[in-house]
Amino acid sequence: MLHESASTPSNTEFVLEEENKDAIIHAAAYHRRDYDRSVIYLDPSDDGSVGESLLHTFPQPPTAHLGTLRQLPLEILHEICLYLDFESLFRFRQINRRSRQIIGALRHYQPLVEHGQDFLRVLMKTRAAGETLMSELFATLCSEKCAVCGSFGSFVFLLSCTRSCADCLQQAPQLQAVTLSAAANTLRTTPKSLRKIIPSLCIIPGIYTTGKVPWKNRIHIVAAAHLQQLQPPKDREIRANLGKPIYSFLGTTTLPYFDDLTKTPQHGLSCGGCQVAVELGLVTPTRDGWQFRDRVYSCDGFLRHFQWCAQAQDLWKSSLEGDSNPTKSEWIRRGGWI
Repeated sequence: MLHESASTPSNTEFVLEEENKDAIIHAAAYHRRDYDRSVIYLDPSDDGSVGESLLHTFPQPPTAHLGTLRQLPLEILHEICLYLDFESLFRFRQINRRSRQIIGALRHYQPLVEHGQDFLRVLMKTRAAGETLMSELFATLCSEKCAVCGSFGSFVFLLSCTRSCADCLQQAPQLQAVTLSAAANTLRTTPKSLRKIIPSLCIIPGIYTTGKVPWKNRIHIVAAAHLQQLQPPKDREIRANLGKPIYSFLGTTTLPYFDDLTKTPQHGLSCGGCQVAVELGLVTPTRDGWQFRDRVYSCDGFLRHFQWCAQAQDLWKSSLEGDSNPTKSEWIRRGGWI
């Protein structure tokens, strides 16, 4: 069975050898940095001390206790913590050394702060941390697939903590957002009252979408799906907002997929061979023709694609099967961020 590819499909299935898989990924795949920058993006070099604070406990043993909570077994405390929103969990962790020790021993906490520090910073800065349970965050971290179409999802729509791929982020109705003020007008209520009923987040000014659209206004948005649960949108302004994909980008950020079995993160891979096919003019310059170039895969997903992608296999061969670096275009070297 031939797998879809933007490049010339291989006539025969490439036989993968286990010891070559990492080298094949290094030679023929790349990460789309332009996708990372199309949504909420915070410079990783900022707030480095916050990351260290989230990760580590104090070396000194605790001298204070947690009052009546000390009577509960650690397993029960951990179960309670899973039902706290992240903002409450963060505040509980700041009480004293004992509370920090308890949270640090929570199995769900360590991989989240180790691989999702930037994601957690976005949650705090958008004021969405108080809307998302710790159990939901960990489940999303360990979820590989887009909740809409089932392909690899490198994005998370913050208003519902939902995994998404790039295509569904732009098109899926359940991932659309509207301004809080427009939503309040439709329901004939105030923004303050509406925020008590459904989750909202505060927009971070920046550059959004792969078209690099600047956004300066620090407004609040809500999920269109949450609004529809309260009342079907009849207002003209709301219908107009539903057609603007930038609102979805304003409420989304990236989060790597964490494989809880292998304990490894995956940020998503794109096929260098399909990009070569675009540059060589082997693909019709239409959205349908370029969709394979723009597709993001898990490691296993990319290797399955590689078995039938002739241009990706050419990149592997040009690397002398992993002994050297193949010649790559500026687009691939920069991860699409040009």
